Amino acid sequence: MEFFNFHFSTFSTQIYKMKKTESIQQIYNSEIDLIIKQSSILLQKRSDGFSGELKTSGAIVENYVKGIINKHIPSGYRVCSGYIATTETIFNTENLSQHDIIIVDEKIPSLYKFDVSDIEIIPAEAVCGIIEIKRTLNKKTLKDATEHLHKTKVILDKYKNGIKSKISQHNNNQLSKPKESFSPIYAIISLQSEKEKLNKQYVFRYVLKDCSEFIDLIWSLSDGLLLTFLKNKNGVNHIPENTGREKKFKEEYKINFNNVEQENFGQVFHMGITALRIWITNTYGIPLDSRTNMEYFGTLNESSQPGGS
Repeated sequence: MEFFNFHFSTFSTQIYKMKKTESIQQIYNSEIDLIIKQSSILLQKRSDGFSGELKTSGAIVENYVKGIINKHIPSGYRVCSGYIATTETIFNTENLSQHDIIIVDEKIPSLYKFDVSDIEIIPAEAVCGIIEIKRTLNKKTLKDATEHLHKTKVILDKYKNGIKSKISQHNNNQLSKPKESFSPIYAIISLQSEKEKLNKQYVFRYVLKDCSEFIDLIWSLSDGLLLTFLKNKNGVNHIPENTGREKKFKEEYKINFNNVEQENFGQVFHMGITALRIWITNTYGIPLDSRTNMEYFGTLNESSQPGGS
């Protein structure tokens, strides 16, 4: 029987079996501890009652997570922040979808890069991952992140017959391997979480119904909370054949907690890294043809269409 993996663990000083892996984990532990302390100082309340440097604190957390992702994505991808555009939304009056981290297929150029930062406007075809970053994951921030990701998912599901939808025929007909996908990774990553509130009962009752349809990874880096929708068979994780999971998830699969009381933090952390790497290396962008490029920049006209003069 196949299961999706859901891991809860508490921070532990248990000796990790593999010495090299333990050394790497200790580096991550130190880095995360430093980022938490730095952001805590920035968030100290001032005497006037207002919170401290919320924006700066958020930027520190966001840049740290970007650094982790950059260490584990293969060549051919890049990480940025910014906006996702379609050939429709680039011209209408609504705001473009904005996200903390976007993983991009480097073969496809951005529509615009802001010189002062790594903020870009990305064509939907280039999007391989969308990640929301939270300093602390709790009931409210988890709900907010899920809803924000879902709004973008709705736009991509409708765009050009769902070229970036997890249940699109494009995924089945245009890729060389069954488990490759044009659909982006949807993930929520935090530094820490309120684990006493985000317990097993709450997750099963309230979280899964909102995220099991499309979110691939929910991960709190400092305390071993990990929810991943990779499928586990004989100890090996796989991307589900139906990357959308919309109906098959509830009908055919279950969530398994995998005896997490005996798993230490280091193991869960590396499960998160492994899941992220598996998703990224099986997700691709869709090359922009001449027509689509002209659509994005408003240069498509009657004379440039087939049969035009």
